Amino acid sequence: MRVEARATKDEPASPVLPRRCDRLIQPPERYSPRLFFTDSSEPTNYDEATQSKDFLDWQLAMESEMNSIHANHTWNLVELPKNRKALCWGVGGGA
Repeated sequence: MRVEARATKDEPASPVLPRRCDRLIQPPERYSPRLFFTDSSEPTNYDEATQSKDFLDWQLAMESEMNSIHANHTWNLVELPKNRKALCWGVGGGA
């Protein structure tokens, strides 16, 4: 793109900028806010999964996920320091 300078004898030269588009720019439809609803048939925690008719499938999926976490060294299991309590998340305890 070429920018030209125009000058008159009373004014110094100033660049002529290209004209900008007046079109209103909107984000693509895929970014528009939406509400997603699910049927509540999927378990949301381990206790619900154990009661599900698909429990064996859930168990295999959970074991696969845990094996992947272990194989990828996502976490390191360590001994709990003395005089400290472990946090309980969900199953059988409260946080």
